[in-house]
Amino acid sequence: MKRLLSRAVFVGVLAALLVPIPASADDSTGGDQSGGDQTGENQRANSPIKHTIIVYQENISFDHYFGTYGRGTNGIPTGTKLTHTNGTTTYGPYSPSKLNGQTQASTCDVDHAYTDMIQMANHGRMDMYLQYGNNKTVPNPSTSTNCPSFETNPNGQALALGYYEGRPGDPSSPLQNYWSLARRYTLADNFFQGVYGPSTPGAQWLVAATNNTVHDPNPIGDVCNDYAPSISPQNIPNLGAEASAKGVSWAWFQGGFGKCVGGTTNGYSAHHDPFQYFTSTADLSHRWAWDPKLNYPQADRHQRDLDLFYAALSGSSVNGKVPDLPAISWVKAPTTSDAHPGYSSPVADDQFVGDVAKRLKGSRYWKDSALMVAFDESGGWWDHVAPPDLGGRFATWVNGQPNLSGCQYPGDGLPCGEAGLGPRMPMLVISRFAKRGYVDPDLLNTASLAKWVEWNHHLPALGVWGNRDVKAGSLVGAFRFDAQEGD
Repeated sequence: MKRLLSRAVFVGVLAALLVPIPASADDSTGGDQSGGDQTGENQRANSPIKHTIIVYQENISFDHYFGTYGRGTNGIPTGTKLTHTNGTTTYGPYSPSKLNGQTQASTCDVDHAYTDMIQMANHGRMDMYLQYGNNKTVPNPSTSTNCPSFETNPNGQALALGYYEGRPGDPSSPLQNYWSLARRYTLADNFFQGVYGPSTPGAQWLVAATNNTVHDPNPIGDVCNDYAPSISPQNIPNLGAEASAKGVSWAWFQGGFGKCVGGTTNGYSAHHDPFQYFTSTADLSHRWAWDPKLNYPQADRHQRDLDLFYAALSGSSVNGKVPDLPAISWVKAPTTSDAHPGYSSPVADDQFVGDVAKRLKGSRYWKDSALMVAFDESGGWWDHVAPPDLGGRFATWVNGQPNLSGCQYPGDGLPCGEAGLGPRMPMLVISRFAKRGYVDPDLLNTASLAKWVEWNHHLPALGVWGNRDVKAGSLVGAFRFDAQEGD
């Protein structure tokens, strides 16, 4: 589909930001349009969007989910081929190939470590995904249980080059909801990781626009850690603490958070929860979920089980009270549905995202909400678009390895290209105010989500690590704030 000019309408909609949307603009196809917390700072917003919901999934590159989507996106180029060599034998060339959602939905994990991801990108050439990503494995289309990262037989697959589809009526295409939502609302095809590397840095960038040197450990003190922690509590600003200071309601909803008792995770992954790393926002005991004396989650208990998010959307009572949807909601699926290879799948991911969208559209909050679906990192899946080098240069490589002295999650002001941006990922905006069937070409990254929260909900800029939230591209171009109808 032809792109719209994302900035040409910006001046025209500025006036609309100051005008309340009339009652006639309410969506007639949604559920109960009444209710919701409507007073005070909690609902003050810069746009008609009173509720921001960010679903944050795991480990997907743009080409892995939307490489053959078309409709004006920057998809997989025709004729792409990569090889793998072990120094003696060269295998390939391999072409990107479709993975069957019926037989190849459950995949092994792909290498997505910080240094390896930098090597895969190869100074922006994006051609070393097989060379450096082969110490972890991906699904095998054959019956092998070894899950090799590439096949040596003629016409074999190099599965880091694999992609899924969502073509209507195709049972081998598991991304039915993703592609349908993209066709109906806005899909960004120029959205990048804030920094190279694995899950925890990506989660930190979502809420703090930096990872402050944090790699991928669990937060110290979380009673539900699934492996040993090694990082002290962080004291830098984050959006949750800023929202609390401004009286703006917020919550991090995560599958298993309230069911994680005595070290049993029950779908909760501690290192995917960024707010557990900050002294200002951590709820390391998960107490509200299991202490009967609390009876109902306290207002200052901002980290909550996913069940409370669903209860807010449906208007269901929890301990005698119907919870409100906060002005800002971050939503994390249980591990079985978060898309992470090795324990989740595109099938489960697609079902989860589709279910959240359906629940929201049937709720009283649809009329003034925006649902954004993004990913913490690209997961080591190949993408052909080179990440912009915001640092001005790449580190010197020594013996095939990046010399990361001073660049391992560098601090403010260090001019190292490996600081990011990282590889490209998909991002969707789902709202009655989202542009329809639109492909957003603007340069965006993980910090753009933080920038939206700051702008729309009147929060101060975080102002950390070179003001990357301030410098990030804006999501405003994905919206038509003067929309008067539609679902």
